[in-house]
Amino acid sequence: MQTQPRQVLKVATKSLNNVNDDKSKLVALFYIADAYNMLNNYSKIDEFANQGLLLAQQTNNQRFIFEFTYFKIFQLELSGDYHGAFQLANTNAQRAKSLADERLIATALTVRGQMYLNLGNHQFALRDVEEAIEIFKRNNDNKNMSNAFNTLAIIYADFNDFENSIKFYKESLKSTTGKNFDTSTIYYNLGSSYIELNQYDKALEYYRKTIDAASLVNDNYTKTFAENGIADIYLKKDKFDKAIALYLKTLKLFSQDNDIQMLFNVNLSLAQAYIGKKDFDRAKKYLSRSKKYSSTLNIDFSRLNFLKIRERFYESQQLWDKAYTALKKRINLENTIYQSNKEKLVEELKIKYNARFDQEKMKLLQQQNNLQESLILQGKEKNNYLVIIIGLGALIFLVTFIAFLIQKKQRKKLYILSTTDSLTNTYNRRYIISYLKALMSKKPTIQDFAIVMIDLDYFKKVNDTYGHEIGNQVLKHFANTVKQHLAKGEIIGRIGGEEWLVILNNQKDEEIRQVLKSIRKNYQQNKPASISKDCQLNFSSGIIRQAHNYPNYDQILNDVDKALYKAKNSGRGTDCFYTPVL
Repeated sequence: MQTQPRQVLKVATKSLNNVNDDKSKLVALFYIADAYNMLNNYSKIDEFANQGLLLAQQTNNQRFIFEFTYFKIFQLELSGDYHGAFQLANTNAQRAKSLADERLIATALTVRGQMYLNLGNHQFALRDVEEAIEIFKRNNDNKNMSNAFNTLAIIYADFNDFENSIKFYKESLKSTTGKNFDTSTIYYNLGSSYIELNQYDKALEYYRKTIDAASLVNDNYTKTFAENGIADIYLKKDKFDKAIALYLKTLKLFSQDNDIQMLFNVNLSLAQAYIGKKDFDRAKKYLSRSKKYSSTLNIDFSRLNFLKIRERFYESQQLWDKAYTALKKRINLENTIYQSNKEKLVEELKIKYNARFDQEKMKLLQQQNNLQESLILQGKEKNNYLVIIIGLGALIFLVTFIAFLIQKKQRKKLYILSTTDSLTNTYNRRYIISYLKALMSKKPTIQDFAIVMIDLDYFKKVNDTYGHEIGNQVLKHFANTVKQHLAKGEIIGRIGGEEWLVILNNQKDEEIRQVLKSIRKNYQQNKPASISKDCQLNFSSGIIRQAHNYPNYDQILNDVDKALYKAKNSGRGTDCFYTPVL
């Protein structure tokens, strides 16, 4: 099947026409559907998988119900119905357990892991796939182990841990043999991981290996993915015409197969390329198409990628109001994703902790039962029996206490995670807004305080000129500079991108100006070695004094934002006070 799917298709089709018993028909239908799957002929997969599933259900053949259900899972995944695909994968995992077949159980876990990944549930995805790999190892099942390693690598890639991703893709290569469909897919995934590490030469090497391996088995689908990857490299190198030519070529195949995820990706990439060429009419056309596919997918990360490119679209045309609106939408979505991921992580930690504690409890209870039986059989004295029970009780108490300490430590980590911006170690938007709300709730007992909203000038230009890593260093440098100038009780928080909120103690206008002047001087003159001396740094700020007089924090944020906007429009690198009408 891996090397000659067309030959398998021919033999299986002939067999289907010549057999009469149900089991032989099921076998033939399975091989026909699987061959079309290897050949990426999705309409034919549906036709024969549906026939097979109906016959398996009529004859109550649970093993073939299991096998044909997988074709339905992958069809749902391809159409973007990730929730429907997960529900079927979960049902199939339960069916595999009822059949008590290790190979089916491991296969089911691998596929369910892929579906967990589609839904962003990385912890459960890792759990399922790692368990599947152990089963495949025990049974020396190299083919399926290769697929499981490939899925594991994809999970790490989704974590942005591309070193581990590459490691497991190469483990997957070790478990496969010869030039076949699996080999070309793994080569492609390796190329994609090297792109993320900005190792474009390595990426090109593996994309070309993909094309060679895919050509040997006439796998046009994987070959098209590799061409799309090469187009991504051209886009990153600003070779827009070459990128566009390849994207348009790949778009035809993805349109034929109605691959919603890839149609979204390619249309968004075409929009980026045309933005780079300053051809905004065509960029708008492809942005509109990608928005349609994003709505079909209904995935937060797809919407986030769309908002980033739309923001760049408006910035490139200097449509600052629209760019600012797009930026705010993106930040709101990022906060939503962060909150969702945090809640999911907390829930997974609870499940993981409870499961481990239950396991330890069961072990201790089993030990207790074994000891009781042993003591009864050996006729030991009651005193010895009581001593052992007390010891076991102490052990249970110790395990419970240790588990409590672990849980307490996890809660502390989660609190830090929920209040701190991981890049700059300043407070995040959620915390500083909560802090401001808490301040306002203490009226009239609070002292006067000032609010400063700061935006780093031309930060996008820093990213475009020096790269995002240097951009991250600039953000860290600014955060550290501000911290050095804050007095007790004064705090800074990153509220999005290069935008910050600072809460200062009661000070006069001139004192605040001096603080900002000192911050600006140190920010510009005391750059760390990692930031180029040629990198021009500055910021603009909006300021509100007597913030405690405001009726609510929303009005404060609205007015300080107006002051910042005025500072930006005044030539940047300036500080603008807002005088409220109270």
